[in-house]
Amino acid sequence: MENDDKYLIKCSDCGIMAYGTKYNASTGWAVIWNLKRLSRLQLNERIITMKLKKDFIVHDAGDETMLVATGSAKFSGLVKGNKTAGDVLELLKTDTTEAEIIRKMHEKYDAPEGAIERDVKKMITELRKIGAIDG
Repeated sequence: MENDDKYLIKCSDCGIMAYGTKYNASTGWAVIWNLKRLSRLQLNERIITMKLKKDFIVHDAGDETMLVATGSAKFSGLVKGNKTAGDVLELLKTDTTEAEIIRKMHEKYDAPEGAIERDVKKMITELRKIGAIDG
């Protein structure tokens, strides 16, 4: 892993998530400045950006959102979702991360603990299966 790679880092003591760029491969630790103190944070996952492929068009139809595959997509069909799924698809129109989508969904919706994370992960998995996401 290179020192200029970006990582999503989680503190093993307090659970705070942060972005960092410095990673020591021999110890498995990254060090970032936390404004108040230097924190030793353990590597959680490498940041992987993703974006909806140009072969798919998002159509808002009121209470539901449709993802339509164009003729150049390998997937042939239509995916229907609710307004919340539409919000995720809107976020995927630009380069983003799973963590960023989850954070923005938490800002918009009040949902039970773990529900947003579970739903976003499931939706991203399904979009990857049909080849709708780059990254």
